[in-house]
Amino acid sequence: MNRGVDLASIIDGWLGRCVICKARDRKAERYHDWRECRVREGDREKMARALERMMEVQFESYSGCTFCKMPQKVCHLWEEVHGRGGQARFARKRGGSCQYEGALSTIAAAVVFFDWSNEKEDWMEKEQEKVGFGQGLEGLDEWEVGKRWYGRKVVSKGIEMSELCRIVYMVG
Repeated sequence: MNRGVDLASIIDGWLGRCVICKARDRKAERYHDWRECRVREGDREKMARALERMMEVQFESYSGCTFCKMPQKVCHLWEEVHGRGGQARFARKRGGSCQYEGALSTIAAAVVFFDWSNEKEDWMEKEQEKVGFGQGLEGLDEWEVGKRWYGRKVVSKGIEMSELCRIVYMVG
């Protein structure tokens, strides 16, 4: 898991690569989009389903950019303005635009559905236990619980982000 690498560097490391190959830790001979991946039969269809599922996640307020879902701290659509008490807040930047549009959902779909080792699963369960997440969610299927977790706002490394973004950050 990543420890000292900034989030933008992690995301940039996924851009321009097939997310399926990267999540499966494969070296591609040439760049190809995940929609063109031919390394393993069925991976494109699995990725398409995974991406559809990521689109179901409902993000809590201020867990990321309204459009790209990346933390406002790294999205070029936002600029930091300081409010009372020195607490950082963000306002929409005039002329700004999301540089990572669609990236978080695509990368997260690959990480969650293709590169999910027991170590990562154990980490997520421990993180949920730390904050008492899951109480009152008995009876929901695993994906319903996951969707609620992924959209949850947290502060990690001093940055407001969603749990989904934090997973990409930690695992990325």
